[in-house]
Amino acid sequence: MANGLYKSQRGINLVELMVGIAISLVLLTGVLSVMLRISASGGEVVASTRLNQQMRGALDLMTKELQRSGYVNWFQAWDVCDDDPEDGNFADKHDDGRVDILDYYECVSPVINEMGRVEVNGSCILYSYDIDENGGKGTGDFESFGFRLNDGAIEMRTAGDGHACDTGTWQDVTDSSVTITDLTFTLTYVDESDLVDADSTMYPYDVASMSFGDPATACTPAVAGTLPEDGDVLCLVRRGVQIHVEGQLTADAAVTMELDTKVKLKNDHFNTANPAP
Repeated sequence: MANGLYKSQRGINLVELMVGIAISLVLLTGVLSVMLRISASGGEVVASTRLNQQMRGALDLMTKELQRSGYVNWFQAWDVCDDDPEDGNFADKHDDGRVDILDYYECVSPVINEMGRVEVNGSCILYSYDIDENGGKGTGDFESFGFRLNDGAIEMRTAGDGHACDTGTWQDVTDSSVTITDLTFTLTYVDESDLVDADSTMYPYDVASMSFGDPATACTPAVAGTLPEDGDVLCLVRRGVQIHVEGQLTADAAVTMELDTKVKLKNDHFNTANPAP
């Protein structure tokens, strides 16, 4: 009786234990492999999302900023030209609200011409707009904006003046977790192949006929003096900017992204070549 009870309570032997351990290791290896793959995939998604957020955020900022380029509060610019509305100077407005187009040209056009300049140099773009709405650039105003690629980062101009990409103060828009490998700005005008439907067009204005010509692929402004004369040609220019940006994660160069967009500059450039001072 005792011998039978002993046999019924006997445990597993060494061989059975080894087989069980082997099976468990095989199963555990499979589980760990799946977990590692899920973890690696999740890390790649997080890394890709970080790169996407950085690059799209920078592209969105550049797009919104460039849409402001060329803006001028021309009513204020007119007032700046005329210190005393009652003194009869050229900038005075008529009682019924009418203005003289030549007065407007001499007073306001130089400001519109200057503020409407957009200069592109490969990975750098410079532009201006009347951020304080005082009618133009004054002493101490910071209204010479820009973006550039420098040392793997997109930078925005935050101080300074002039028409050079290596002057002024610049601040990073993207952080060190992302390396920007390419940033290209292209100023676009109308193409003859899509002249009718183009969103960037040059309109020559002939002073003699006092009318704008047909949309053109080029316009060379010619202004003989401080005021338009017969034979002078002015140019109203509609423009767009194509932006191409490429980047990668600094910690993992295998995670890359490439983005393109086109920005329609909302404020046209009234190019007078040699505006009145």
